[in-house]
Amino acid sequence: MAEQLRNRVGIDDLQQQVDAALKLGSAESPPALHEMLIEEGAPQPSRRFSAFHLPDVQRAKELAAEWMNVAEEVRGSSEDPAEMRVAVGAALEKATGAIAEMETAPDLDANLARHAVKLFLTHYQHELPLRIHGLEAREPWLVMPSRNGDGPPATANPEESLRWFREDPKLNDPKRLVFDLEAKRALPTPVTLAQVKADAVLKTSDLARLPRLSVMPLSDAQFQRLLKLAGA
Repeated sequence: MAEQLRNRVGIDDLQQQVDAALKLGSAESPPALHEMLIEEGAPQPSRRFSAFHLPDVQRAKELAAEWMNVAEEVRGSSEDPAEMRVAVGAALEKATGAIAEMETAPDLDANLARHAVKLFLTHYQHELPLRIHGLEAREPWLVMPSRNGDGPPATANPEESLRWFREDPKLNDPKRLVFDLEAKRALPTPVTLAQVKADAVLKTSDLARLPRLSVMPLSDAQFQRLLKLAGA
């Protein structure tokens, strides 16, 4: 019986479990954003999961570690790939149960458990060809214009519907994030890096001291000084 179970657990079966846990392939169109947030009678988490909120990340790591222990207990000392498939399947069943439980809990967000699934698949050394599909495949409504009138016109840039940091939909890597920058207006006078480094207020900023990134923090005083140099 155990041998039959091992033979029945294939990569395709495991990939289907992964996809189901991460919401891949939903044929239903999602509701409008405001409906998703305030739908009457629907359980709403008290605070939504964030990969940038350390307690959330820590809890996701703990869940992933629990599922790794489940897989290790099932696999034992075996190096048989079939045993590994059974072990990963057992861990994914636990993960699916955790997601289902969080989806009905008023104070939990199931996306925490989904993040833990991605941590499990990324860090557990299963050596199985399981994929974490990109966000376009898992939840396409988060990267494409809404079809119910809430999104931008079809002729507009679909990125206009997104104004928060998010997973890069073009990469199969949930840890690579992108965000949008948009200039609101031009400043009267350009401020050069040399000016920033020479200025008494700005020379201590990260902009002057560190390699330049897309976004650099400034204190209120530094920001006001930069605006003054720019003639704003």
